[in-house]
Amino acid sequence: MGKVICFSGATASKTQASLEGLSDSEVRNINREVGNDSISQSKRIAKAFAELESKGYFTAMQFQCCQSCGWAAVPEGKDKVVFYHDQDSYAFGYPELGEDYNDTGNLRYRMYLSWSGDAEEIIKALSEQGLEAEWDGSVETRIAILPPAGRNGNDESTESSRPAETIAVD
Repeated sequence: MGKVICFSGATASKTQASLEGLSDSEVRNINREVGNDSISQSKRIAKAFAELESKGYFTAMQFQCCQSCGWAAVPEGKDKVVFYHDQDSYAFGYPELGEDYNDTGNLRYRMYLSWSGDAEEIIKALSEQGLEAEWDGSVETRIAILPPAGRNGNDESTESSRPAETIAVD
């Protein structure tokens, strides 16, 4: 695995819909209220996506059923893209297992973003909203948004996909 870049800290209509319920001053002050737990991660993601849209990105939340269909549906000519699809939204919880599904708006598991463009610009936009993101530096790897517990949180969904460590046996 290469270097890990870690920062702590939809269509336009879907992004705006995710911001509904926040007053204008709350939206403007999210950057200053990074420690404010009352602003959910889903609203912070929407705010970061809105910022990226202003920089020319196509952004979408719960966009299409899967990554393949998502990429196929990206408007022609868009080189800067960031989205998560319906399957990725299970990072908010699995209702069939009795977990609340996005009731709190906070992630239970890592959420992986599909992207093209400038990964560091995307990560910076997420970080400015108080989200912790992780990326290994490869253009072939998706950017992960970490749950509130961060990298050390209980994230069983990705545990099996981590590379195994090699141990020398005498």
